[in-house]
Amino acid sequence: MAAEGTIAGAVNAGTDPSGFLPDGQDRQAFLLTPWPPAPELLTTWRQRLEAFGYAVSVVDGGFAAWRQAGLPVDIGRGRLIKPGSVPFTVPRGLCEANTPAQVFE
Repeated sequence: MAAEGTIAGAVNAGTDPSGFLPDGQDRQAFLLTPWPPAPELLTTWRQRLEAFGYAVSVVDGGFAAWRQAGLPVDIGRGRLIKPGSVPFTVPRGLCEANTPAQVFE
């Protein structure tokens, strides 16, 4: 996907719904499905994102469908994120004080 670009401003949440969720002003989430995902995985992601206040849209056909629809794309952006550049919400239980253990500037 890196050669094709990425959704403009997107943060890759990975494939594990129990992982971290980006926290920000814009609460829109797009689930891209380039393959037929397991229905339970899609349901889990949708429920988790909606529980955190995200409006969730499923894009059948994945990134190719996104581009074909003429939606915003960033090309040439690296896949790595600078530490500390993206705020995250740590689900309760993973960090009881709800504060980061370390902050790197």
